[in-house]
Parts: sequence; structure tokens; C-alpha cells
Amino acid sequence: VFIWSLTDLGTPLILEYRPVVAYQIYTMINDIYENPMGYALVVVMVALIAGVYFAAQGFFLRRGTAMASRAARTVTMPTLSPFKQACAWGLFAFVIIISLLPHCMVVLSSVADKWFISVLPQKYTLSYYGAALAHPLTVRSIRNSVFLSAVTTLLEIGLGVAAAYGIRRYKFFGRRLLDFSVMLPLTLPGLILAFGYVGTFAGTFLDPRNNPIPLLIAAYAMRRLPFMVRSLDAGLRQVDPGMEEAALNLGASPVKTLYRITLPLVASSIIAGGVLVFAFSMLEVSDSLILAMKEYYYPLTKAIYTLVNRIADGFPLASALGVITMLLLGASMIVAGKILGRKMGELFRM
Repeated sequence: VFIWSLTDLGTPLILEYRPVVAYQIYTMINDIYENPMGYALVVVMVALIAGVYFAAQGFFLRRGTAMASRAARTVTMPTLSPFKQACAWGLFAFVIIISLLPHCMVVLSSVADKWFISVLPQKYTLSYYGAALAHPLTVRSIRNSVFLSAVTTLLEIGLGVAAAYGIRRYKFFGRRLLDFSVMLPLTLPGLILAFGYVGTFAGTFLDPRNNPIPLLIAAYAMRRLPFMVRSLDAGLRQVDPGMEEAALNLGASPVKTLYRITLPLVASSIIAGGVLVFAFSMLEVSDSLILAMKEYYYPLTKAIYTLVNRIADGFPLASALGVITMLLLGASMIVAGKILGRKMGELFRM
């Protein structure tokens, strides 16, 4: 929470709140070749993130204790009194309402035809959805995001299968390091990754000022690899290695065993991971805002940001696109959750 809050870029940009590090780094992109201050801020932020992460890891590893007992006892859950039940319901209701208020505002803004000095709009309309889906900028951005997300998903399936299969099925030197490296992008903010790409590939054939597509795919793939690997790891845990050993004993090669035995058995995990990778790639913010410098290559999230600041009715158009993206993400999470069952938490295990 601390790391993602520290490096969040979309919120301060929309609210135009400048005195945060993420906003300052973003504004220095255009001066990246003359002013080294952006690099300095990125280095300071990386050092801070690394310090917080490894300090937390060391603290919990030192304090961790293993409890083992041969005796088992039944634990009964206490029943709350009516007053305590009311307090519990009130607390969670408050949290849920506060969390949903921004979403409700976006939905109402996308359908408000007349809204002035009132709690709710006086008139409603669905015209903004049609206008948003017909606007040249949004049509092109949706096409770009679908292409980028599809390519990223295919790339992630290949990388995820290789990494998860190696980690789960083989013992080799550096296996734990590989597992840690796969999960490291969860703590690597897209803001820092994208800024590093801009500085690294400036003046080369991968310069994002010319064509950011390769770097956008690389950034999306790097940031979403943990979701695919953890989804596949959860599937491989449920597959008995004896089935693969039987195929090998009957003369099948390791490659044939992989695509004839293992992959069909973890197909649901591949689908769940692919759905999450596709959805989160469609909604990537920091990488898209920094790397997509030409309007022709804008992904969906940067098109939303551009609409908010460009035209008179840009906010309701952006709100309509926001509702569409919320529905996309919500449907993706539901589908992935149904496929993976109660193992969604495994995707974030460090």
C-alpha cells in the first residue's frame, strides 16, 4: 500500500495536485535529455522503496515463528452482541460507502444530461457513451489498448509457463531467486519503469518519442508477469507430478509431456491468468501516460486523461469510458475468481 500510494501517478494528475514526487517526475519527462533532476528523483524513490521493502521483509522474517502441535483442539467462533454487531456493520458500511463514492460519481457523470446545484442529476442521457465510442481519439485508443493487451497476454503465457513450470517442477540453484525476481515487479512502480525506459532507449530505434509500442508491450509484460506466474503456480500445485512421470516413462519427451499432459490440466489457470493480464494491461496508467508521447499511439487510459483536459464535454466522455473500463475489470475479476476458486490471494504471494 505504501509503495503503490507513493508512486501513484493517475490520481495527482487528475486532481492536479503537484507537490508529490510522482507528479514532478512526470513533468520532467520532456526535459529528460537536458535536466538530470528527473533521474535524481527516480533514484531517490527507488532507494526509498527498496529500503521500505527489504526492511519489512527482514522485520517479519526475524519475528516469524513456527508453531507445531500434535494435539488438535476445536476453536469455536464467539457470537457478537447486538451492539458489537451494529458497530461491525457500521464500520464496514462506512468503508464501503467511502470506497464506492468515486465510482458512483463517475457513473452519474457519464449519464448526467443536466446537473446543477443538486445531489442527483435533473436529466439523464446515454448519449455520452455513443459519443465516447465514436470519438476518433477513443476509437483509436481502444484499438491500441486491445492490440497491446492481446500481444502482452500471449507473451505472458509463454513466459509464465516457462517460469512457473521451472519453479514448481525443478530444483536448481537460484530457484528461489527466480521466484523472487518474478514477483519483484509487484514492488516496481510503472512510473519508475517507464521513466527508465525513456532514458535508456532515447535516441535509439526504440525511442518512445517515435514509436512506443515495443516499450509499452515490454512494460505491460514486466508489470503483469506475477499474475500469470502465480495463476499457473496455483494450477500446477493441483496437478499430480506422477501423471507427468508416467508420460515420461512411456517414452514421451519432456516437451510432449508438457503440451499433452501438463498444459491441458492447467488450462483453467492459463485462462484465468490471461484474463487478468489482458484486463490490467488495458487499464495500465503510469506506463501509458509516460511512454505514449504521440496521440496516434495513445492507449485507453491516456485517452481518458486527455479527454478530461481537452474539450468542454471531455469529463462526461471520460466518465463514460471510465465506466466501461470498470465493467471490464470487474467482469475480468469475476471470471478469474470463478476459475481459480478461492485462490485469488495466491496471485499476490511474495
